[in-house]
Amino acid sequence: MRRITLCCLAGAAALMVGAAPLSALDANAPTWRPREMISSRAYYIYHDGADRALACNHYGNIAVAYYDANSAELRYAERVSGAGWVSCTVDTAATDTGLYPSLAFDRYERPAISYYDYTPNNVLKYAWHDGASWQTKVVDPNATVGFDTSLAFDLYGRPAIAYSDMSNNLRFAYDNDGDGNFTVSMVFPDGRRPTLAFDRQNRPRIAYRSQNNNNLYVATKWTGGWMMYVAGPAINGAPSLAINPVTGEPAVAAAYSGTLDLFYMEWNGYNWVSTTVDTGSTTNPSLAFDPADGRPAIAYDDNGQLQFTWFDGSIWHTQTVDANAGKNPSLAFNDYGDGWPVISYLDTGYPGHLYFVQDPPDVPEPASAALIVGSAAAGTLLRGRTARRRRT
Repeated sequence: MRRITLCCLAGAAALMVGAAPLSALDANAPTWRPREMISSRAYYIYHDGADRALACNHYGNIAVAYYDANSAELRYAERVSGAGWVSCTVDTAATDTGLYPSLAFDRYERPAISYYDYTPNNVLKYAWHDGASWQTKVVDPNATVGFDTSLAFDLYGRPAIAYSDMSNNLRFAYDNDGDGNFTVSMVFPDGRRPTLAFDRQNRPRIAYRSQNNNNLYVATKWTGGWMMYVAGPAINGAPSLAINPVTGEPAVAAAYSGTLDLFYMEWNGYNWVSTTVDTGSTTNPSLAFDPADGRPAIAYDDNGQLQFTWFDGSIWHTQTVDANAGKNPSLAFNDYGDGWPVISYLDTGYPGHLYFVQDPPDVPEPASAALIVGSAAAGTLLRGRTARRRRT
């Protein structure tokens, strides 16, 4: 478990709002708190590739979007201090909606969700909270589109969605002028399980799997259009893409198709460098970077168990987080304060359970924190008075 070093100069007020220095994951294994159940009505099949179903905003709010298998609707759950997980219905317009959800917070720290509206419309939809209530709209009205959605906001706060259709075409919807309307285009006629992020040049990057040969591809939008290149061999399940906050380059986690070994690969400015991280029946990873030091961490399913692996600057460490469940995990770092890892994941039941675990820092109780700061301040004041008496 990472620990916060209290600084007496920060003052009690800073401690009360959690203004602690970032502390990176190191060789010590995280100490995960007991798992929490978000819902007993989720279904993992309709969350395949949902490596971004969980998100944190910069105020420390943790939230998850999920498909409710009982009511067949899209729901949003948020972890509220003193109350636990509180959920609400986002969309009930169709008889079956909310499949393949992806959650992100906009520039105003408000949640937004992309998802597939299944019965009877079969279209891609987008939901956003306007500060008062949830609003929804159809993004792509073409029939049977909206599988495997991945939502991200660009550097100007404009939403974009990568997704696929029934014919396995990779598609992209982008509100590129911020007017609330999406421009829809086809990126490539062979692509499933996309995962989207914007790099520091504000270019959309999409990692995806070819349906024809299962090869890993990465697509990049530039001024001349979309550029696709083979980034890796055949993979199993869905890849997960993120941008390295230190180098600004894309990185991908995925599982080899044959061996099902988990690998991590990153563009070093010249070529892709790949490392096998774990061996076994791994699938559907979720990649994120520790905000404290910019090093990668991955949550993934290993034969029905939730696994977590992280790079400490020298080697990769691997840990079993939950031996009884681990389908379709979504990893994020709560970068408010210490920057600790948080994960949502599912079991294989129907309708099934949606779980959450976290590794928050050890923080003294508020009264203890105030005493520590008060004692430190009193000690400083006493030393100052003693020094003045000595000078006189």
